[in-house]
Amino acid sequence: SLVIDEGEDDLGLGGHPLSKVTGNSGERLACGIIARSAGLFQNPKQICSCDGLTIWEERGRPIAGEGRKEPAKPPAHL
Repeated sequence: SLVIDEGEDDLGLGGHPLSKVTGNSGERLACGIIARSAGLFQNPKQICSCDGLTIWEERGRPIAGEGRKEPAKPPAHL
């Protein structure tokens, strides 16, 4: 994880009440997760084990209801 705050973290050594909690570094400006990603269509992880859809098959489908259970179409490059 990565967090960018407006000030410098005092590493819990300051006298402020937030020093031990947040490093008294001010407002959060941005945050995110850095991760290595798989290549296109190479991620076999499933969103929901109940219907067996992969992340790529999940795109463009509703979360629930009509259209959710339609058979998956193979990727164009296969």
